[in-house]
Amino acid sequence: MRIVLLAVEPSADLHAAALVKSLKNQRDDIHFEGMGGSKMKAEGVSVWEDVTSSSEMGVTSFSSLRRWAKRIKDTRQRLLDNPPDAVISVDSPDFNLRVVKGLRGLMKTIEYVAPQAWAWREKRKEIVGQLYDHLMVIWPFEKDFFAGFGAEVTWVGVPSLDHLQEDLSKQTVAELPLGARVVAMLPGSRPREIQLNMDLFVDTAKELLKEFSNLYFLIPRVPSLDKALFKRAEELGDHVVIQEGGALACMNRSEMAMAVNGTVTIEAMFLCVPHVMTYGATRLQQMIYKPLMKTKYFNMANILKQKEIVPELLLKRRTVNNMVKECKALLEGPAAEKQKQAFKEIRHELGGPGVSDRAAKVVLEVLDG
Repeated sequence: MRIVLLAVEPSADLHAAALVKSLKNQRDDIHFEGMGGSKMKAEGVSVWEDVTSSSEMGVTSFSSLRRWAKRIKDTRQRLLDNPPDAVISVDSPDFNLRVVKGLRGLMKTIEYVAPQAWAWREKRKEIVGQLYDHLMVIWPFEKDFFAGFGAEVTWVGVPSLDHLQEDLSKQTVAELPLGARVVAMLPGSRPREIQLNMDLFVDTAKELLKEFSNLYFLIPRVPSLDKALFKRAEELGDHVVIQEGGALACMNRSEMAMAVNGTVTIEAMFLCVPHVMTYGATRLQQMIYKPLMKTKYFNMANILKQKEIVPELLLKRRTVNNMVKECKALLEGPAAEKQKQAFKEIRHELGGPGVSDRAAKVVLEVLDG
């Protein structure tokens, strides 16, 4: 039996690897291959191409559009030329929905981490219902949202809960001076993200140091990323530590974080680390995505609670002054404790680990059905 996995983001690589491990524990006759990264390779997956650290998986500029489209076309043709028993796509709907188009019926099609159609591009809930045999959703409200459009839907839980504590136990952070107040600085995991966010974070840190002289900033760097991307952070001198990997440990060591919206803000929520959220976007991305947004909130804690618990500094709100103001509120007042309490409530509502095992069970039921 052959299963192809499509995981083109670092977080997708992590979730796909955990799913493969769970599937191997339940069946020993499956060959795994596809697109992924180092985590999948470590689980024995035959990886066709590793694009998890590439800056070109999305449309960040007009020049990237042609390369992006060609990768989709080539991947889809490879599946058509040699159909597996199943294809499992993990997140990244802009890529994966185009790859799996028309494959249902030729092989089993499964989505793990459904697209956030409830947040933007709502018609995608109809599209995924037509393209997939089964959707494995991670948030409780998604089960009803995606129901009734053709695909079976199962809520399996949030994959991060499976590996959070184990991954945290493997990570360390550098020694910091006694009495240091620590802030995690999380500008992204891709080159373009870092380029769009680093200036704002460093300028904010400089302003904060004028009032909080004992602040120190921890920045995790994915080992494959060019060190030059973090050059501006060196302007913080002895008050910054840039270390390879260890994002979870950086957050866990910090009393607050500045973070781009995404996997790290979900992890911060689970670790109960107060944070200020932002996200830098190119003009092209703003032109494409802004008209399509449907949700009032973008940070997952805010979506789950339906109020702004975590400050969302996007578009016109995305300024140094606003970043400094919100960071100071977390460092000085009751705002940090309010976030922590909300995070504890959310974690209780979402249940515990065992997500990849539940997802593996669903995959096997689809294959045997």
